[in-house]
Amino acid sequence: EVLVVIAIIAVLAGIMVPVVARAKVKSKVAVSRIQMSELSAAIKSYKNDYERFPIPTSSLENSWGDVTFSSDFGSGYENSKLIEILINPEHQRNPKKNTYLRLDESGEYKDAKQAGLSLDGFYLDPFGNEYVITMDKDRDGRCFDEYYAKQTSRALIGLKTTEKSRSGKSGNSYSGEVMIWTAGPDLRWDKNVDKEENDDNILSWN
Repeated sequence: EVLVVIAIIAVLAGIMVPVVARAKVKSKVAVSRIQMSELSAAIKSYKNDYERFPIPTSSLENSWGDVTFSSDFGSGYENSKLIEILINPEHQRNPKKNTYLRLDESGEYKDAKQAGLSLDGFYLDPFGNEYVITMDKDRDGRCFDEYYAKQTSRALIGLKTTEKSRSGKSGNSYSGEVMIWTAGPDLRWDKNVDKEENDDNILSWN
């Protein structure tokens, strides 16, 4: 009888472990979406106060004249540059000394992939991904993300192929001021949006 009980417990444990794991992933995805919403609201609040986006003077425009923050696109694009403006009331781009976003520190560096605000200033989702943030810098009502603007795929729900008014360059854009996404639970994304690495990407517009 003891063996039977042990066997039953083992079977139940085998069933419950993946269920609990999936629940934890769903919970983290939900938290990520909440954080995206809070981040978007902070950016818009800053814009309302200053009539400009929280963009450092040294930041580079992306291929469509907007600005995408993510270290995956090279030096000068790190989301830490944007986050510093939103959380630091002493930042030179924040003369009104407002705090637009309050974040918990992870106590780790970005490479440690710990959620929250890393010691080197990166804002990471609950899985440890850097948030990729794009803002409609030229204020034409269409937001072009450096990555998703280039793609043609079923994953582009919520985006529309449009032409950039200033440059005449076409791409997939979002009707709004801010786009945010992360690589999701698998911590991976691929430049070809049809790749399976992108199936679990978490998108603020979808």
